[in-house]
Amino acid sequence: MLQAFASSSQEGTITAIHGNQEGYIAFGGGVLIATRVGRVMGIKALERMLQWEEGRFEFYARIDPDIERDAPTHLKGSVLEALCAIDEPNRAAAALARSST
Repeated sequence: MLQAFASSSQEGTITAIHGNQEGYIAFGGGVLIATRVGRVMGIKALERMLQWEEGRFEFYARIDPDIERDAPTHLKGSVLEALCAIDEPNRAAAALARSST
């Protein structure tokens, strides 16, 4: 979803709510500008949001000029890094299962 919005809009902000958690992702020009879930920011916040299986979201084709920004990172690279971090425990468990047989 994030990559679809980023490919169709030069910049934007996605706000999302999952249970009692609320977060946002802001991007522009293929760059991840800010990501927050509560007090967590950056890749860790992106990891959390990518694991949400349900919730509500809104998309705005702009970035609030007052938003607190992270160090900019490449959007596609950040998504890949977050997905790899999410999958790491599964890969480690599979490797452990293979080595114990």
